[in-house]
Amino acid sequence: MSRSTAQLIFVVCAIASMPIVALAQQNDSSTQSGGSNYSFSVGSRPADTGTGFSIYSATSATADQQFHVQCSCHDLSLAVATCPAPRYGCYCSPSASLVCQ
Repeated sequence: MSRSTAQLIFVVCAIASMPIVALAQQNDSSTQSGGSNYSFSVGSRPADTGTGFSIYSATSATADQQFHVQCSCHDLSLAVATCPAPRYGCYCSPSASLVCQ
């Protein structure tokens, strides 16, 4: 696969995830009652090493909330994990890997 094709796929994936972020921002403005420690959350950031990005999300409103994390790299490798908090490392060198912290 050529570098330009991989870059195009990376950009398409990044654009496709934008509605998720917009929806999360809209939902984040309404807080839930019931004394929960967490509300719906979602986030994205560049990979810690290499070229790629990560997305995390959590939909549970309980104190033992779990975060679904995806690490997507420019070489089209993907790592998926469930972490107890939105603290994790996304590494794209030499291929996708995730470490919960």
